[in-house]
Amino acid sequence: RLAETADLEERYFCCRIEREVLGGDGERFMAMAGPAHGWRFRAASELLMLLYLGQGLSSSPDPKFIAWLRSCQGFDGGFGFLPGTTSFVDNCFDCLAALSLLDSPPNDPLGCRGYILACWTRSGGFARKNGATAFLSSTWHAVAALSLLAPYLRDK
Repeated sequence: RLAETADLEERYFCCRIEREVLGGDGERFMAMAGPAHGWRFRAASELLMLLYLGQGLSSSPDPKFIAWLRSCQGFDGGFGFLPGTTSFVDNCFDCLAALSLLDSPPNDPLGCRGYILACWTRSGGFARKNGATAFLSSTWHAVAALSLLAPYLRDK
């Protein structure tokens, strides 16, 4: 089924399993749908998936994708799934991971760290946004996002 599917999410997660769990190269999932996919994405998470699968990566990253991802960072320091949308911890991870694949820092790493830390709850986990309930998936996204921010915060 995966040899024929053009579903971006299926290919992304199977590629991650093959690379990160099984130690393979993930090549068989990277072929995607080729030009038929048309390099379209609707949200930061889909752009991350495309970049992870090697679509749109070259020796010099496309500045329009970097600019678009950076414009997803809001006044609160967090990232929305599109420019101008509400920040959530999972969107912070998606944008930071995509920027990392493009070898580019976020506009405001300190602000992003502040946003993520504001999502830390008394129970010890992280919520998707400040004041919400902590969930395991939100905690994973927060910790992973903080890890991606670490290189930009070493001297701060």
